[in-house]
Amino acid sequence: MRHRAWLFLTNAALGACLGALGLATAASANSANPIKVGRCDLEVRGGRPGGYSSTTGFVGYTSGYTPGAPYWFNDPMGHAYYQPSTSGSANLFIDFTNVSGKEMKIIEWGADVRGVLVAEARDAGKFSPNAEIKRKYGVEPNIVPREGVKLTCVPLKIEYADGTTWSDKDMPPPSATLYQGHP
Repeated sequence: MRHRAWLFLTNAALGACLGALGLATAASANSANPIKVGRCDLEVRGGRPGGYSSTTGFVGYTSGYTPGAPYWFNDPMGHAYYQPSTSGSANLFIDFTNVSGKEMKIIEWGADVRGVLVAEARDAGKFSPNAEIKRKYGVEPNIVPREGVKLTCVPLKIEYADGTTWSDKDMPPPSATLYQGHP
């Protein structure tokens, strides 16, 4: 009986130590998607053939974090990705809510068309739980899907204010042109 009690206490102490170090929470942080996307839309302007513009408008959206142009970051797949600044030519609009219960500080987004990653965006800030957030990000204008094909916005990687991270275990594969043609 004493042996079981000692074993229980040892395992409990080990679990508490791992939790304090953040090692136990890393696995649980990779479970359910911590973001609910309410809207994912693309606006392309400038008379480009096949261009797309939503008819419902984009009221209340603010530009995502861009520290300066050109803005490069290492994406979750280990590639250097160029994110254009928001502009009048092509913008990705995402209306989302943090449903994790923890404050987020960095979100890396993917724009998916038919299961293929066609654009990425990285945002930094204070994304509080249960707050509706409306952001716009600059993208390359050549990602317009064909008529009738839906664009989907998916979080690829999230860094929380407490230092833990979440990653999409089923990231869509990148398009053949995702890392080409950047300035």
